[in-house]
Amino acid sequence: MAIHRFILNRLRLISPPKEHRTTDTYIQALKTKVSSREQVVKNLSGGNQQKVVIAKWLAIKPDVLILDEPTRGIDVGAKAEVHKIIADLADEGVDVIMMSSELPEVLHVSDRIMVMCAGRVVELAPAASLFRNPVHPYTKTLLAAVPDPSLTHRLDFAKLMGGKASIPAAWPAPFTIDADNRPALVDIGDDHWVRAAITIRSAA
Repeated sequence: MAIHRFILNRLRLISPPKEHRTTDTYIQALKTKVSSREQVVKNLSGGNQQKVVIAKWLAIKPDVLILDEPTRGIDVGAKAEVHKIIADLADEGVDVIMMSSELPEVLHVSDRIMVMCAGRVVELAPAASLFRNPVHPYTKTLLAAVPDPSLTHRLDFAKLMGGKASIPAAWPAPFTIDADNRPALVDIGDDHWVRAAITIRSAA
């Protein structure tokens, strides 16, 4: 599908001039490398394909944008461009919810971070607070697996609790989740929440 049809498909526009103006706007705004608006999307690089997908949703002027692994499979340079797009959208007032399995990316992009495991939120905090003072054992093991939080380093899975990091029943008390233990999220101060069976105070 040509880029301009891909982007405008969601809007169901029938005016070719308006289609072209909108498409050209997003090609320029997202710095998408294309030969023309008629270029077929599948022939673009991975990073530029991602930009076209983002442009498709931006064309409807969303208040909230949900991105699931927006930089998976693209190179570091393209990732940086997508990160800038996300930051610019947030600055413009768009609420961006990004799901990512790459912690360096999460650190680089996020204002607040929600850590989930086995379908449950285990910790929620401002990004700086969570990386400076992780409380939940699952969060701690994830951060331990990224000793160098740069975009070129990936998780060292050998450090993830011997393979038990994602097993709630293996977490130590008061974080254990099993048939007898169903801890709730508790506020430990400064808008930092953790799933635990008792109230914990954040370290200074």
